[in-house]
Amino acid sequence: MENQNRNTQIESAPTDFFAYLRSNVDKKHWDLWFKSLELLEILTDKNLVVLQTANLFVKDWILTRYGKVLSSAVKSFFGPAFSFELRDALLTDEPENGEVKSTPTRFTGKKPLEICSLNNQYTFEDFIPGGGNLLAFQSAKSVSAAPGRYNPLFIFGDVGLGKTHLLQAIGHEVRSQFPEKKVMYLSSEQFMNELVQSIKQDRIEQFRNKYRHSIDILLIDDIQFLIGKMGIQNELFHTFNLLFDANKQIAFCSDRTPKDLGTFHERLISRFQMGLVVELNAPDIETRKRIIEKISKREKITMSPSVVSYLAHAIKDNIRKVYGTIVKLIMMNQLQGKSIDIHTLKEVLEEDRAALSGADAQIIRLSERERYFSIVEKAFGFTKADLTSDSRKKEVSEARKVAIYVAHKQMRIPVLELSKWFEKTHSTVHYAIAKTQENYDKRCASTIKLVDSLKLELSRMRSSVQA
Repeated sequence: MENQNRNTQIESAPTDFFAYLRSNVDKKHWDLWFKSLELLEILTDKNLVVLQTANLFVKDWILTRYGKVLSSAVKSFFGPAFSFELRDALLTDEPENGEVKSTPTRFTGKKPLEICSLNNQYTFEDFIPGGGNLLAFQSAKSVSAAPGRYNPLFIFGDVGLGKTHLLQAIGHEVRSQFPEKKVMYLSSEQFMNELVQSIKQDRIEQFRNKYRHSIDILLIDDIQFLIGKMGIQNELFHTFNLLFDANKQIAFCSDRTPKDLGTFHERLISRFQMGLVVELNAPDIETRKRIIEKISKREKITMSPSVVSYLAHAIKDNIRKVYGTIVKLIMMNQLQGKSIDIHTLKEVLEEDRAALSGADAQIIRLSERERYFSIVEKAFGFTKADLTSDSRKKEVSEARKVAIYVAHKQMRIPVLELSKWFEKTHSTVHYAIAKTQENYDKRCASTIKLVDSLKLELSRMRSSVQA
């Protein structure tokens, strides 16, 4: 009878319990860390709720960030005397004394464990192969079909051609074909920042466990930013060796070849070169036309063949610029009533050429998303996580608007790209730009102060680039 009552409690409690818990957890954190959380049992005689998550690393992260929230949720639904125990599946699933444990009831869907965020648009299906990008595309597909066979993969090429797209597409494909495998995608700057923080907080062993023993696929973007950072390279070297020896897939992206990575350790360069090194070149004219047609279809606009052809010939070496140009065409059509024709396209292209100075172009090349968020953090004190969150706190909201505005006005980052940077809709990005411009024109002291402080940080970056 006692077991029957306990089972009844288990069956009826999770829906409300997980709903309450989810309402108190940041949405991105829930999607990233809580998907594997399960309620195993309720021990009424011990006033204990037993929960389980995927592995030790996820367990440690949840307890550190949301331990108090979990405790509050347990007490709210099971009584103030209840506490909880959080186990990890790797430990729980081990048989004791040779006995095979029965599988407990699961209350969450069986999904691949996500320990990093991937852009849903960066898939192989959304990548248009052809001409100069075909070899890189086929290489990335081969790697995702047989993780560990072509190891490591090193993709290099100019900015805006789709390196990040292919790297994340590998992650998406592996998750789809091998849901049991754990994929980690991040930039080299994220890797560096996390390592530095782990050293400061005396958590280096947790860091090493995360990157050396808890993942199956490691994808690192913009590896060139680790030039000159010898300590970080040492950590990467040992991480690389352990993953490689365990036949775990490793892939890198860079804007230059391995041999052109400046002060990188020779031992790391030799490891980059021991696998599959492929160059991502600009797509040919016909491929660029297909890319433009796909973008216009997704944005639900009609572009005549002559406009498609003109744009494909005008921008040959940067697909990101193609995205931005199309978004500007859409805005001029919607806000100014201009037709999407060659005349309007020429107007947009001329504006871009006039506005984009050599220093600004260099900033875009060297900085990109992570570098810009680093600059914003120096100016405002808010991290990328703060600015991309759903927080509506006034100080965060104002900083976010100004950061979007300055990136658009000073660095000429297209609206479409900014919506990805800040993980916001196009309309939200447009509103941020318009509202900040309005406040600036009205000489709003707080807005002017924020804009000027961020411009100052950008000017310092330009000076260092030009020097």
